[in-house]
Amino acid sequence: MQAVRGTGGSGGALDPFGQEGADGVDTVRWIEQQPWFDGRLGTFGASYYGFTQWALAREAGPTLKALCLQATASQFRDQTYAGEGYSLDATLSWTQLMSALIARRGVLAMQLWAVAAAARSFSSSR
Repeated sequence: MQAVRGTGGSGGALDPFGQEGADGVDTVRWIEQQPWFDGRLGTFGASYYGFTQWALAREAGPTLKALCLQATASQFRDQTYAGEGYSLDATLSWTQLMSALIARRGVLAMQLWAVAAAARSFSSSR
């Protein structure tokens, strides 16, 4: 599980739509060096975290085998300018969500790890 700089459990400052590809590539390169890595990597995520997958896919290379995108776009211009008019409601709701992620980044990271741990224990109990 990875968060871009300034979100989740990551340090640094968030620069939306500026660093996602580079952050993802750094993570992929780290994963490639791990003894448990078998050469197959897939990603998943919704909304902004779906966008981060598009950004990674452009730069990741052959290690990235699959993307599971949910409720996202490869670029957000169409949401910001729906019908060629500025969509203030979409922009403000997205800004509010990102601000909440930044403010709660430690809490969110713990919640995501708890979900991942629960999923691992569920799959190992089957």
